[in-house]
Amino acid sequence: FNMPAPANQQEKEELAITYAALILHDDKLPITEDNLNKVLGAAGVKVQPFWPRIFAKLLEGKDASQIDDIILGGGAAPAAAAPAASGDAEDLKKQVEAQGQVVRALKEKKTPKDELQPAIDQLLALKKSLAAITGEEAPASGKKGKNKKNKGDKGGDKGGDK
Repeated sequence: FNMPAPANQQEKEELAITYAALILHDDKLPITEDNLNKVLGAAGVKVQPFWPRIFAKLLEGKDASQIDDIILGGGAAPAAAAPAASGDAEDLKKQVEAQGQVVRALKEKKTPKDELQPAIDQLLALKKSLAAITGEEAPASGKKGKNKKNKGDKGGDKGGDK
């Protein structure tokens, strides 16, 4: 199995924070923003400040099996790319589902958009990879207001009197 190296800085940072979370999880230590920063500092790795906040918020209150699913099931971009290379659509579907849960959890916690966007981008990339494998059209991005009707339609009743 040959996993590709992270393609860009964001992937490197996401991989680093994923490893830091795994280290804390394996040592049965709380995955907090402070602990993530300590692990990253000890490793001499610098990441954007939002990464430790995102992971700490995301994993807060989760039990060990949920943390395993989140971290191992779709946490890092390079890990998510592996099933696409092997053509394993079922595994990729599970990763799309797991990343969707990540995005929903972050939204429920009212995570700021600049911190939420990397998780959304990851979800969209997974969906695109799944679509490429299955030959189906990629699911919609899920952006707010995309398919919602305008409740304040100022055009009035265009159908006339009935």
